[in-house]
Amino acid sequence: MSARRLERLVLGAGSTFQNIKAVEFFLRKPLKENALVKDFCTFFLPGIRYHNPNLSLHIFEASENATAREVPGASDGAPPSPTATPAPVSPARTGAQLAPEAVRLFFGEGNGSHVVNLSLYHSPHQLMQRLLDVDAQWQQLQIYEKFLQKKDNF
Repeated sequence: MSARRLERLVLGAGSTFQNIKAVEFFLRKPLKENALVKDFCTFFLPGIRYHNPNLSLHIFEASENATAREVPGASDGAPPSPTATPAPVSPARTGAQLAPEAVRLFFGEGNGSHVVNLSLYHSPHQLMQRLLDVDAQWQQLQIYEKFLQKKDNF
């Protein structure tokens, strides 16, 4: 067990996000066939939703005709059901090209976002650790930015 996981376990920090307000999964294949995201939703999503009840979660699956589908029930309190019938939804167009399978994180302050490529991770634990690291780095950047603003005011 890594030192960070052991420290988190001992301190009881849980799986809380301080800055991430919304999460979007973009998948090439259906959720039930994507083991990484399915396991992430099974093992980590209930704890994340418990500690962050206002977190918005959307899962978009690519269909055969290259449109996106959102899994219903993904944004409510329960983890998404792999057997749910998806309804067609057009994804938001931002001009940026996403990786074939990715997670997009939206932050509360500054309306920033960050994209994580899912093909880099082999287990849901690695993905969760990366999401926690991105959340912590975002918080550090916000603190540093406030420090620079105060420094410029003097």
